[in-house]
Amino acid sequence: MRLRSTRFGLVAGLVTAGAFASDNIHNACSALSDRLGDDRVAYPNSTAYDDGMSYWSARQSAQRPACLVTPATAGEVSLVLTTLIRSDAPFTFRSGGHTAHANGSNTDDGVTVDLARLDAVRLADDGASVSVGAGLRWGDVSRALDPLGLAVLGGRDADVGVAGLLLGGGFSFFSGRHGWACDNVLGMEVALASGDVVYASQDRHRDLFWALKGGGGSGFGVVTRFDLATIRQGDLWARTVIFAGQAKEAIAEAATTLITRGMDEDPDAHAYFVRTHQPAYGGFINLASFYHATPPPPPLALTPPVFRPFNAIPGALSNTTMVANLTAVSESISTPYGMRQTWSNVAFAAGSPAVIAELLALWEEAVERVVPQAAARGATYSPFAIYQAITTGQLRASQRRGGNAMGLSPETGPMVMMHFLTGWDDESLDEAVLQSTRELVRAADDKTRALGAHRSFIYMNYGGQRQNVLQSYGPENYLRLLQTSLRYDPRRDLQRLWKGYFKFY
Repeated sequence: MRLRSTRFGLVAGLVTAGAFASDNIHNACSALSDRLGDDRVAYPNSTAYDDGMSYWSARQSAQRPACLVTPATAGEVSLVLTTLIRSDAPFTFRSGGHTAHANGSNTDDGVTVDLARLDAVRLADDGASVSVGAGLRWGDVSRALDPLGLAVLGGRDADVGVAGLLLGGGFSFFSGRHGWACDNVLGMEVALASGDVVYASQDRHRDLFWALKGGGGSGFGVVTRFDLATIRQGDLWARTVIFAGQAKEAIAEAATTLITRGMDEDPDAHAYFVRTHQPAYGGFINLASFYHATPPPPPLALTPPVFRPFNAIPGALSNTTMVANLTAVSESISTPYGMRQTWSNVAFAAGSPAVIAELLALWEEAVERVVPQAAARGATYSPFAIYQAITTGQLRASQRRGGNAMGLSPETGPMVMMHFLTGWDDESLDEAVLQSTRELVRAADDKTRALGAHRSFIYMNYGGQRQNVLQSYGPENYLRLLQTSLRYDPRRDLQRLWKGYFKFY
């Protein structure tokens, strides 16, 4: 009898706690409606709410928060944040909504705050910097700057949100010369858990400024504006080549030379390499995407010298080359909405194409285990293994600009970051795909260790939901990040209430 009573008490306690949390959430929504007005707080079954549930990953767009809040100023963001904390209501924030995982920037159990109204682009009088709202996407920024012959270090996909990319580090077409995207942030306006709105830069709140460059935002505050250094930039040269499946080793060989030498010798070069399984092509194929900040002279078919070794690789099935502004190039590689998505990544020392080949072989084995399961359901299954450089030149440029929270230095480069991206359209495949990805990452880590190439670094913006990204920055940086978080969120309200992942503990 005592055991039954104890069980009943536990169940009753859980039900009561769940009801209490639900009350907190609905009370927070009501309070925000009162303070901001009904046009800023949308509820299920309304047009504004339904429009706000459009996310790149269907795993996110299927989630349904109790309400959707759309503040328009930093002051309103602060009001929203403090109201949610006082109400003890779980929440999450959205910039572009381009995260693969559920709970990344949407939630079923709480309030989603969409920063889309923070959409200003303001160029400084001298043109050396530009202020951009945290609700913008990179295509919005490039459309404003292209006509002026200017650019910033930002996302390569036009649809990616400004805030997520910058807070997680950020690869850019221009990283070889200028470092990570976050290294080119001059300052950030941040709403804190305390209700204060502060400006973090190299001169003010330097600890917070450092932490937000690669450390994410959920442990520190909500960034509402970024001030970014501009660079002079005209059109880019871009080429994507599709190769037959058997070109895998030749591409890895040429890519290794490019990563270890070519991209340091020519810092205006950028590239990434893809292996994918596509039934329309009969199985595995390869893609290589090349970019150059200084287009060669006409004709269009000319190849910058740094990329010419790839011209000799047999098995090219198609070759698409363009010279265009940043907006057109970034729009050309935007990936469509509607699929369920997941990703994870590993990093390893560059220098041996055999390591790339070994990891691709592990990935292929994982793919071949899921392909028949997808086929049996009539499901679309689109797996990708994508690898790209973290060059020594990129890390030197990062260091010159003051560094960031990610724990990398020129001495750790050059490196390769390989991320495993999968899209599928049948929810019944979720567990098979997610489990396969987790097992693949473990196997890839073991393989790089065995080959003496392992690097602990995990890139946040392609991080798996269960990967310990902050810990991968090394014990010294992890401790510094944690101390900074405790300084700006001493009651641990953000750690406790902000949904998502990449937490400190």
